[in-house]
Amino acid sequence: MQQGLMDKLYFLDYCNEVHNIVDFGAADGSLIELLYNRFGNTKRYFAVDNSLEMLGILHNRFQGNPCVSVVGDMKDLPSIFGTDKTAVILSSVLHEIYSYGTDLRQFEKTIFGGGFSDCPEYIFIRDMSLSRTANRPIDINDLMRLRTKANPATLQEYTDFWGEIHSDRDMLHYLLKYRYEDNFDRENRENYFALPYERLLEIVGSKYYFVHHEHYVLPFLRNVIYRDFGITVRDNTHVKLILRRKQ
Repeated sequence: MQQGLMDKLYFLDYCNEVHNIVDFGAADGSLIELLYNRFGNTKRYFAVDNSLEMLGILHNRFQGNPCVSVVGDMKDLPSIFGTDKTAVILSSVLHEIYSYGTDLRQFEKTIFGGGFSDCPEYIFIRDMSLSRTANRPIDINDLMRLRTKANPATLQEYTDFWGEIHSDRDMLHYLLKYRYEDNFDRENRENYFALPYERLLEIVGSKYYFVHHEHYVLPFLRNVIYRDFGITVRDNTHVKLILRRKQ
């Protein structure tokens, strides 16, 4: 959970302008704690999660801190947005919501589609997101490299669950998972590319403009995949956005 926490703070300067900071999918609260250490009691912090286990951890971690509220129900968010200027952090959580979420319309309406009076001032998004153009047929040479150099066990487990690898999307989906050998079963069942890049831009809609827009490949990821497989990643796999509400 704490991996890459400092990279997740790319939005830090924009937090100076808001009163409330909402971490959606707060997990164990590590990010909230970093923000509290930075801004102290000048902000109100809301740790949002729907896991009973994580809610228990969050309550224990922030017990006695009047600046931090633990929220277990998304329906409580609009009332938070309507009080003061609010920033919502969606860090590595959108792909999980679109993998497992059952009420996506409500989520989209709450975060992106409410009236201006109850929309957050800022939305910070950092996640995996792949363009639909990656659905093109895989290059046969890349497929041979993959089959030759991949761990046979994890590759078999991947294809048993997701089907045979026919496209660059299929290949990249495996290549973002293969290093998690100790917990491959869990990672394998998660759809990293549940929210296509084009759909993400549609969801943002017309209520926000882009302060920062980055669709990219993590340099580490590109290098380690080339090292391990000789495969050059040609598609952007991650997105980093700073959205500001239009006035």
